[in-house]
Amino acid sequence: MRKQTTARIWVLALACGLALAACDGGGTGPDTTTTAADTQEPSTGPDTTAGPTDDSAVSSEPVAAPIIPDEVVAELDAAVAAEDSPIASTASQTAGLPPGGTLDVLQLERTEDGGYLLRVRLSYEQETRLSADEHRSLSLDGEQTFVDGIRLVDDEADRYALPTVYSPMDDEQVDATERFRCLCSSLNGEIPPNGQILSALYGPLGQDADPQTLSVEVPGFEPIKDVPVSATTG
Repeated sequence: MRKQTTARIWVLALACGLALAACDGGGTGPDTTTTAADTQEPSTGPDTTAGPTDDSAVSSEPVAAPIIPDEVVAELDAAVAAEDSPIASTASQTAGLPPGGTLDVLQLERTEDGGYLLRVRLSYEQETRLSADEHRSLSLDGEQTFVDGIRLVDDEADRYALPTVYSPMDDEQVDATERFRCLCSSLNGEIPPNGQILSALYGPLGQDADPQTLSVEVPGFEPIKDVPVSATTG
């Protein structure tokens, strides 16, 4: 029952970001510019989750994500301490985030349309402030604070999915440089002592894909293998 409640809270936050876009969970309509989830074969080239390497990009502040209403943020923060035991965890870190972190997978659920809802918790033993580079380290382009660099990997089929993104209409843009929005959380610059929950919505991995487990790859941590996929709870 608790997963249903927290899932509904996540959907509330998602709805706030999509209300003006009239987006229906990643689908397209005659008056929208929504795009499908980025589902593709793994690249053999450089790691696409790495940020820019030029000096100006490294020293600049991350691009802020659209504002979520205070009451929604308060509900999400209150839900952190009320979570059930994680279904998978790791403390094995790579580069990109401060050392001493723990990553818990709280939920990996198949959606009604064949996609996936992922919820993870990033936590430290004490409140931790992120540098500009760390703040944007989970972003695919290394410039945003969105966590669109988190991948779901089907190891058996050798394919992966990135969080669904869409292009906001001109009158919805935070500024003229906003090219896309992600159906996922934005990483905060400060991680509170009880951690931060990060959520992302993914499209299907393929019409024939029905994996019982997936790997969760979060930049800054070693991949978490064989995370069980649960059925839709409604």
